[in-house]
Amino acid sequence: MDLYIGNLPLNLDDSGLKKVVETYAPVAKSKVILDKESNGSKGFGFVTILDEKAAHNVINRLNGQILGDKKVCVRKAYNKNYLPRKPFISKAWREKAEYKI
Repeated sequence: MDLYIGNLPLNLDDSGLKKVVETYAPVAKSKVILDKESNGSKGFGFVTILDEKAAHNVINRLNGQILGDKKVCVRKAYNKNYLPRKPFISKAWREKAEYKI
């Protein structure tokens, strides 16, 4: 199961993230997301934990914990292509639309 871990300290790298999460469960892969221009951390990352029960343990135990000076957010990661999106309705279209009830 892939987990999103947000609000990370900016000085935390891939190996540091793996070390933090491995206190709760074995980590198959860890990745801190970097800014393309500055090459510095964006403050979030992802870890892969093969055992689903262990992944839920990480969510329950690490979410809300203080890491450095930040309160960490941990949740199941979702593929952005599968997230529902709100349709964009332009202001001009809304003004022209007639609503009949």
